[in-house]
Amino acid sequence: MNLGIEELEATVTVAREAAYSEDVGHRLLKAMGELCQLAGWVTSDAGLYGRARTYYIKGIQAAHVAGDEPTAANLLSSLSYQMANVGDPREAAMMARTAVKGAERSSTPHPRSAAGTSGLGTRQGGRFSDH
Repeated sequence: MNLGIEELEATVTVAREAAYSEDVGHRLLKAMGELCQLAGWVTSDAGLYGRARTYYIKGIQAAHVAGDEPTAANLLSSLSYQMANVGDPREAAMMARTAVKGAERSSTPHPRSAAGTSGLGTRQGGRFSDH
């Protein structure tokens, strides 16, 4: 199994089974969003497009709950790229436009944004969901 997928599964287990503060919960969800991005890339490159789509969608959900809109937009962009190559180009274009709008709403002039590490937003906490 891929190390990124193993890390994702371990992080999901911690999020489901451990007790933690709301701040730690947001950090776990942010990590899950980023790990779903990696898992999506790996599985898409392996030709497992349905599984990749699931990772991207779960990552979008986790990033939204964490208040990490840049990661959510990046995940949607990755899903759009996959759809443009192996799915419906019209759906891909719609996803790409949505990703751009999400990125525009959350963009910030903070220097960390330029390095690709922005977006430590907060929202009401939650746990990663299977649905």
